Amino acid sequence: MVGGEEKTREAFGDYISTYNFAQSVKDGATVPLYYENRVPKLKNVNPDIQKDLERVMNFYDLAPEEEEKLEQEFSTFYHLITREDRLNKVAEDIVTHFTARGYNGKAMVVSIDKKTTIRMHAKVKEQMQRHLAKLNITLSKAADEHEKEKIQQTIEQYEGIDMVVLEPEKKLYFERVNS
Repeated sequence: MVGGEEKTREAFGDYISTYNFAQSVKDGATVPLYYENRVPKLKNVNPDIQKDLERVMNFYDLAPEEEEKLEQEFSTFYHLITREDRLNKVAEDIVTHFTARGYNGKAMVVSIDKKTTIRMHAKVKEQMQRHLAKLNITLSKAADEHEKEKIQQTIEQYEGIDMVVLEPEKKLYFERVNS
């Protein structure tokens, strides 16, 4: 059992009934959740990475514990997953997908760790600001009043988006997109 559920039962007793997510969707009380894995694919483009790593370790004459630490770090994909260019591409994809999906709603992004979560928050916010800047340019060039109104509504909608960083054991961190 999840820790919170056990505490709930201790405080309030056994459940009288349960209403699961699938039933809620079936009843029309909840919209379905969709998972879409949109991360850029990773691949090793250096077949000699192990040899290169050994050359670096030999060149710098690392102590055995330093070698072990370096091998551990490079044996994982963490440094590939959190590379700046990759995170920029992911953030751009998030904003492009979110703004082009054709309906209002919520989205959730899950990151590998707290540090990456905070970096992604900043990058998504930056990409959204770029998207808003493009919309403002489009608005300034629009000739038709109806088109201008529609673009202005879109801008206001995106400026009103709250981005939330969830950190366990801490308060939620809310930030308006246009702040």
